[in-house]
Amino acid sequence: MKFSENWLRSVCPTLLTTEELQNALTMAGLEVESVEPVTKDLDRVVVGVITDTRPHPNAERLRICNVDVGLQEQLQIVCGAPNASTGMKVPTALVKARLPNGLVIKKAKLRGELSQGMLCSASELEISDDSAGLMCIDDDVPIGSDIRDVFDLNDNVFELKLTANRGDCLSIMGIARELQAIDGVLAQHPTVDEVNTLSSPGALSVIVDDQNACPLYLGLSIKGVNVNSKTPEHILRKLERSGVRGISPVVDLTNYVMLELGQPMHAFDQDKLRGNIRVRYGQKGETLDLLNGQSLAITEDMLLITDESGPIALAGIMGGASTAVDESTTSIFLEAAVFSTQSVAGKWRTLGFSTDALHRFERGVDSNGTKKALWRLANLITESCGGEAKSLVETGSSLNEKKTIIFRPERVRRLIGMDVTIDRMRQIFELLDMTVSSDAEHFLVTPPSYRFDLEIEEDLIEEIIRIEGFEKLPSTLPVSETSMMSLAEEAGWSERFKFSLTRQGYQEVITYSFVAHSLENDFGTKNKGVSLVNPIAEQYTVMRTNLLGSLALVAQRNLSHRIDRIRIFETSLCFEQNDSGDIKQINKIAGMTTGAVVSEQWGQVNREVDFFDVKGDLERILNIEDINFSVGQHDSFHPGKVASIWVRGAYVGVVGELHPELSQKYDLGSNVVAYEINMDALPDRAVTDFVSYSKFPAVRRDIAVEVGSDIEVGGLLTVINTGKIQYLTGVTLFDVYDGKGVAKGKKSVALAVMFQDDQKTLTDEEVEKSVSLVLELLKERFNATQRI
Repeated sequence: MKFSENWLRSVCPTLLTTEELQNALTMAGLEVESVEPVTKDLDRVVVGVITDTRPHPNAERLRICNVDVGLQEQLQIVCGAPNASTGMKVPTALVKARLPNGLVIKKAKLRGELSQGMLCSASELEISDDSAGLMCIDDDVPIGSDIRDVFDLNDNVFELKLTANRGDCLSIMGIARELQAIDGVLAQHPTVDEVNTLSSPGALSVIVDDQNACPLYLGLSIKGVNVNSKTPEHILRKLERSGVRGISPVVDLTNYVMLELGQPMHAFDQDKLRGNIRVRYGQKGETLDLLNGQSLAITEDMLLITDESGPIALAGIMGGASTAVDESTTSIFLEAAVFSTQSVAGKWRTLGFSTDALHRFERGVDSNGTKKALWRLANLITESCGGEAKSLVETGSSLNEKKTIIFRPERVRRLIGMDVTIDRMRQIFELLDMTVSSDAEHFLVTPPSYRFDLEIEEDLIEEIIRIEGFEKLPSTLPVSETSMMSLAEEAGWSERFKFSLTRQGYQEVITYSFVAHSLENDFGTKNKGVSLVNPIAEQYTVMRTNLLGSLALVAQRNLSHRIDRIRIFETSLCFEQNDSGDIKQINKIAGMTTGAVVSEQWGQVNREVDFFDVKGDLERILNIEDINFSVGQHDSFHPGKVASIWVRGAYVGVVGELHPELSQKYDLGSNVVAYEINMDALPDRAVTDFVSYSKFPAVRRDIAVEVGSDIEVGGLLTVINTGKIQYLTGVTLFDVYDGKGVAKGKKSVALAVMFQDDQKTLTDEEVEKSVSLVLELLKERFNATQRI
């Protein structure tokens, strides 16, 4: 945000010096990035009038001018400008004058004729870029006046670096309101005359399809406008020092009011409009030729201003060429509207450019000031270009009420350590245009409608600090006792996973929670992802429902850099949206492996990682008795090589080989094993209990049973472990066979069953009885028969 220091002082006449003003604004949170003088090293240049001109006797293109600068004697100056003429008032650089380009004027002879100064063009004084001839000064300017005073050159250009939440300061009046609170000098608002009775009210109607996208739309028709008139010089100077070039009176005045009041507006040539105005979203196949010469292909998320012919402007961003004001325009339709942040935010990425209007609408525009800005612009146009306001149309509401915040003065002293009186707090709030009422214990504070950043009590405390002065904050160090926080043993699955996985050679990665639509469709839960209204980039348009896609991209990048052995994991929140629109956050952990089981070495023959390696990693980490891996189904995994993970009867995740199509699509190779677990579904970790070990020998019995080929071995193990078999301490699978000697449709499962007692050595009879109970249990549940 650039602005003229003199413009600000004309609105808020502070007595602060330039340096004090710079420091005050910065300390109040409006960082001053730079302060540059309008002109540098310009001295001893005054207004002179040419009283006589004659040709130079020794140079065809030079003329000798007699110039009156208010001294006792006129000066003789040799000049080569083609427009030098008698009676013309021009900037005159006296002897010893210094120009912005560093040139020092000296008395000299040019082709034998004395020259006692220099007549200047606008470019030589760095007032404008015009270098075609001498700069002509108005006749009413007194001779001998200092050129710095005539053109208001004793001025500085401030440039602010505003944070995104202070859109209210993207105008001179916004900065003046801040200066009012800082220095206590009241800001002077511009006078605005509204025409209450119009000759043809509502002649043009406006329809808004989405009130959330455009809560307020005002349109004012002005007829009889002379667009070929001249923009007032003082307005052009303010625009140029704000970084805005002059174009035409209507455009210049529209930009001027935007810089003055912060309300972007647009002027249409009303005679070029076809029918009534409609504010709607774009449709496929539509195009719009913009004022910058760009032909834009409209998308369905673009908010448009349209008439019966189609799009005529990109709402809140830029007008269209078909309805632009030109030199033949006599009737204009002024648009002053409020477009929601959501409807325009991030559109610069798609368009490839931004505008001052878009910059303001992205940060929020106060609808309570829209009508005032419209009439301010109308007043300036009728004063400079003539014309008469004929009709006003208004659609929507300007209500932008702020909620009242309860403010407790004692919290200020407790939180910031500064002793600010209650009266001073009230004064600060009132200088910031807040409404304040009080009772015995607290204030009721209502922020102004343009302060979108004030929502809670802490925001008001921050206002107290920044206006009172951050430099006044005490530098006393806080005194407090610190202690290590304890972590409950039964909680903390996230930390357990991280610790255990890193010990097993995995590396943790951190990726964005935002992913591309295509990645979400490949790995995510269909139709459950949350689409972002304002994505930070095209590849981050959806909040992910899973972590596998992000891990696949990390693996892809590492493989492309010739890192062949990958063991990675990530723990993060995932997001799912139900049919009613509610968003649920799920804490998940996922891992992905490919390449060799262990790092390359000479001591053993290596092999590729497989499903059972990763399954074993998970079993060691979970270390829960009632855990079961059953045949699963998941679109992202290889059919027949994927297992569902169940803990105490609840589904918690999936593990398996990645689907070959996905491995090929993302260049991951042929053998990628991954898993994903919902940590919210895991039971609390049990506190480890001490159990004394048995001093008596364990007994092992190997049994082989024949079961149906569709029976899952995990089910056999779960039934045995949970069957309350006396003396049983564990069971392990060591063989599965379905060849010769086994009936068709059957398979042989060999199990090692362990028995032990902590009070005595088991007898053969006790062991055999327990083995019989195991076989009976398997026969009852799975129709298993023992193989001898």
